[in-house]
Amino acid sequence: MHLNKLSIQRAQLNAKGIVTPVRLYLTADHKRVVTDGKEAAFLLASAGSEVPPREAEKYGVAALLASLTQKPAAPPIPAAPPVHKKK
Repeated sequence: MHLNKLSIQRAQLNAKGIVTPVRLYLTADHKRVVTDGKEAAFLLASAGSEVPPREAEKYGVAALLASLTQKPAAPPIPAAPPVHKKK
């Protein structure tokens, strides 16, 4: 998932917590936060809601949101197959 600059600005830490631009889920063991997938077990925050400071720090929400803002690496371009000329 890739977030735009506006979404980055909205995910700001303030005295109330972090406003998240995406849904955040806890894993079944309540040890990590994920944005989706098979590991998502419990909804922690819906898009646009605040994650309280204690939970944001405990689960590393700021780091997770920062990792989502990084552009994914471009896939490598495969080498062209050799061209064989007929004689």
